Amino acid sequence: MFIQALHLKDFLSFQDVSIELGPVNVLIGANGSGKSNVIEAIDFLRHCPDDLSSFVLNNGGTDEWIRRANSAEVASIKAYCRQDKDTMSYSLSFRPDIRFPLITHESLDREFAEGPFGEFQRSVGHFEWQAFNEVHEKFNKLPKIESSQLRP
Repeated sequence: MFIQALHLKDFLSFQDVSIELGPVNVLIGANGSGKSNVIEAIDFLRHCPDDLSSFVLNNGGTDEWIRRANSAEVASIKAYCRQDKDTMSYSLSFRPDIRFPLITHESLDREFAEGPFGEFQRSVGHFEWQAFNEVHEKFNKLPKIESSQLRP
């Protein structure tokens, strides 16, 4: 799997930045410009499927991962990947909760070159995984609501 781009918002030292990546990347910049934080962001992604809480706790705690310059309360990271002809994006937003990160939103979108679109989303206390066409079918079966039925 190849990470093509990262989008970081209030994550480590980054306020709101997108970073394009290639097969080989060289990070050049002054001290304190964020070179190590790009590598930390990739390491963070690597720990998402395993035990993210332990990783964050062992690396300074949740407050160290959220950019505080603008009083940010939530940090987010999104990776755009390619594997063969399939494309995928993974995003995670979190905020501090005592010592551990509380995931406020997580999603995995995958578009297969020769098949349907799949999507997984999780918000606090909500889990869902369905193929896009199943979601579309369910949406079309919902009863139609006229504007006269809506209350202010």
